[in-house]
Amino acid sequence: MSNIRRNRIIMTILTIVLILLVILIVLGLVVFKEKSITCKIDKNTSKNDYKNEAVYTIYSKNDKVKRVKISESLTSKNTTIVKYLNSKIKASYEEENKKYNGYDIKINEDKNKVEYEITVDYSKMNLKEFVNSNINLKKYYKNNSISEKGIKEYYESLGAECK
Repeated sequence: MSNIRRNRIIMTILTIVLILLVILIVLGLVVFKEKSITCKIDKNTSKNDYKNEAVYTIYSKNDKVKRVKISESLTSKNTTIVKYLNSKIKASYEEENKKYNGYDIKINEDKNKVEYEITVDYSKMNLKEFVNSNINLKKYYKNNSISEKGIKEYYESLGAECK
C-alpha cells in the first residue's frame, strides 16, 4: 500500500472519529443540561394588612429536582405583623434545616418588609425523611429524588403559577 493511500485512510478515520466526538459532546450538553422552571405567588391580604410575594425557581436535570431557590418577601405598613410573620417563617425554615439539612437561608429585615433568599439543595438533605414528613410530596419521590413534575404540582397546589 502506498503512503498516499495509507494517509488518506488515516485522515478518513480521524475525520470520522472527530465527527463522532462532536456529536457526543453536543448530545451530552443537550441530555445533561440543567433545566429551570419558575413558579410565582403574589398574595395581597388586605384582611390581615400584608402582601406576600414568592418566586420558586426549580432546578432539575433529567426530571429530578436538584435544588429550589425561594425568593420571598412580606410587606406591611403594620410593623407588628411584619415582626410576627418574620419570626414564624424564620423559625419554620430554621427548624426544617435542623431536621433535614440542605437549606441556605438569608434574611434581610427592614421596618416594613422582610426578604428571604433560601436555597434548598436536595443533594445535601435527608430527602427520604423530608418527604416522609410531607405527605404532599411523597407520591413524587422515587429513587432518592423528587420529580420535576411533582414539585411543580406541589407549588401549584399552594397557589403558584408555574412557567
